[in-house]
Parts: sequence; C-alpha cells; structure tokens
Amino acid sequence: MESPFCERLLWGQIRNEQLGVKFRRQFSIGNYVADFFSPQIKLVIEIDGETHSTAEELKRDKEKEDYFRSFNIKVIRYNNNGIVESLEDVVRDISEKAEDLEKIR
Repeated sequence: MESPFCERLLWGQIRNEQLGVKFRRQFSIGNYVADFFSPQIKLVIEIDGETHSTAEELKRDKEKEDYFRSFNIKVIRYNNNGIVESLEDVVRDISEKAEDLEKIR
C-alpha cells in the first residue's frame, strides 16, 4: 500500500479535531516535514512505507525524530500495513496518546 493513500486514510479520521485536538498535515518543522503534527500537544505522527526498512532510511528517521524531540515533541510511528489492516486500532492508540499528552500540557 502506498504511503499517500494511507496518509489520506488516517487524515480522514483525525482531521477537524475529531480526536479533540487539531492536527496539521505535512507540517514543516525546521528542515523536516511531519506527516501530521498537533502543536497543541506537541505530537508528531509519522507514517512509514516499505522504504523505511533500509538502514539509510532508519538512520534518517532517527535523525528526524531526534530533531523533533529536541523541541520536546513526542513522535509516534505507524506503518502502512497497520493503518490499512487496523485503522480503528491506530486511531484509538492516537486518541489515547493525545488524551495523555493533553493531561500533562
């Protein structure tokens, strides 16, 4: 499954504050672009496709995550298959994490 398709699928579930917080899609933070970002709770959601299994991609993902974390931004990742096969579980997980972060905000 292609990442843009999976991003659109997830976006349909988290946009318009459906989880109680506002997410932005393809949001620039420094030199990086987060797939989804909620400035309100400092949460980045990254969607990983098949290319995210190579050593080079894993290294770039870690650098990106480290950069986001340097701003106290939490990063959670989901792969394409997880979104397609269990979108409801992914949305529930995001919702729980968003609630937890909202409590400590």
